[in-house]
Amino acid sequence: MLKQDGRRRDFKPETGFDGGIILYNRKTKKCKFSGAKTGLYIFENGHLEFLNGDRCSIGFGRTRYDQEFLEYEFAVSEGIKLYCLTDGLLDQMNSKNEVYGKKRFEDLLLNIHDLSFDKQKELFFQDLLNFKGSREQIDDITVIGLEFI
Repeated sequence: MLKQDGRRRDFKPETGFDGGIILYNRKTKKCKFSGAKTGLYIFENGHLEFLNGDRCSIGFGRTRYDQEFLEYEFAVSEGIKLYCLTDGLLDQMNSKNEVYGKKRFEDLLLNIHDLSFDKQKELFFQDLLNFKGSREQIDDITVIGLEFI
């Protein structure tokens, strides 16, 4: 894990990240997902499912170097959409000190998932700007959408 093998007791690593990994096997038409403080949204036939990532990061001093992460495997077919995002969106605050949050993201996703990804991007961005108002962006914000065709 980031070459932080824990041999030095006085070493407190400050390198790490939260993120998810998605692997797709074209032959078997299956995906694997694993997340470090990052989940995966799956949209299939109008139904939204959420796969929780593990509650620990990769790296940093808080995570064991030999930490094993939960791995999900699921079949995919035409029309399935996957969404993975950084915590920057969900943690973004507005002038009332409210966070954007998972519920707001899920509600938005339910309303726009059937649109093109270009249009979804435009609506995500507009919703974020409307929500945060004059509040500064506090973290990186990345949303990745994949569709199986």
